[in-house]
Amino acid sequence: MKPVMQVKKAISALDDARVERLLDGHDAGGAGRGAARALMLEAERIARERGRSLLTLDTGTDDGAGPLYEKLGFVRAGVIPDYALKPHGSLQGTIIYWKRIGAAPESTQR
Repeated sequence: MKPVMQVKKAISALDDARVERLLDGHDAGGAGRGAARALMLEAERIARERGRSLLTLDTGTDDGAGPLYEKLGFVRAGVIPDYALKPHGSLQGTIIYWKRIGAAPESTQR
């Protein structure tokens, strides 16, 4: 399976970006080869290049990539229970993560 990555500008702030999808071929025998780590480092590089200073993402509680994100410096913000569908139709929670990748912008409020 070819690695897939989407980095989108979030609508909540001017300086953040959201990693929407990261598929590294885990189910096709791609686990342990560093593809997910390399994709995340590239997502950070792209986000910085585009002037973003905060990344957000989420992953499943049952079979997600939480340990990888934590190794890469993401902070666990919380869990939403019964939020995401598994491939076979049952629900699992999702863990929300964030990571500061640049200086926070100065407040524009007056």
